[in-house]
Amino acid sequence: MSPARTLPRPATRRLIGAVTIALVLLGASCAAKPAAADPDRDVLYVANGARGCVGRPSHEPCGGSHTLDVYRAKGPAKGTIVFVHGGGFAGGDKSQKVEFAPFLRQTERGWDVVAVNYRLLDRNRPDTLFPAAVRDVAAAIGWLKAIGPTRGLATGRIVTAGHSAGATIAALIGTGWNSGDATLGTLPRVDGYVSVAGAHLFIAGPSSQRWGDLWVTGSAGSLLSASPLTWLDPADPPGYLVHDPADTSVEVTGTELMALGAAAMGHPEMVHVELVDMARIGAAPLAHLPTAAADPKRLDAFLDSV
Repeated sequence: MSPARTLPRPATRRLIGAVTIALVLLGASCAAKPAAADPDRDVLYVANGARGCVGRPSHEPCGGSHTLDVYRAKGPAKGTIVFVHGGGFAGGDKSQKVEFAPFLRQTERGWDVVAVNYRLLDRNRPDTLFPAAVRDVAAAIGWLKAIGPTRGLATGRIVTAGHSAGATIAALIGTGWNSGDATLGTLPRVDGYVSVAGAHLFIAGPSSQRWGDLWVTGSAGSLLSASPLTWLDPADPPGYLVHDPADTSVEVTGTELMALGAAAMGHPEMVHVELVDMARIGAAPLAHLPTAAADPKRLDAFLDSV
């Protein structure tokens, strides 16, 4: 074996220095490189739409956004659930996991899930009043139908779902698609809707009236235009409504009237109602989040039936 060659000391120092500088530059380059964007998060569903506060929830004062998040089914998908968050029409975000959890669970059962943001209510901005949020969610469904298949999303069946204000929007799309109402505009027909603690008739009681007066301007006729019950008819897709009768944020009255209206039309199967008792599980103060006491198998069965 030949003896190892030794570089002269000045050459050794130059080599070590060059290697050190290269490593420092490499490290700086790696540190400066931005993380790759997740193609399934904060997807813009309206060309040149609002992005809200990019990288964090779009609560006020960001004013909401025209973005959505995609959660893919585990295995072949049955369809897509479009989830609409709550927040009194004026707040909230698609990342609210507590109200979203029962629907996010559906990815384990073969459903793609899309969580949607929309323009949040600002009384100083007329463009955020009713029906702006409804039209935004309708636009998200339009994006899903047009672009979803190119992203591998199942669009053969589409179900809207939501909590509180989002439940009202989800139900309004479910019943208002054939309304012919100029204010409401053209809405897509979906295959079903799920409303959790939603306001279905804004003149049903003081709490519902308060939310209606906040979201809608104009006469009582405008409140009726914004009420899902107004547009209920036998051509509508089936709905699944979950409510706690002890809910003081939104009275159960509108939900009960939805079921009575469907029965009066001779189509009781159009509206399925699950009344739950949050006090039964020791969570009475959370009556406005009734899915904690709801039967998940009933929701599963409804979704599989649409």
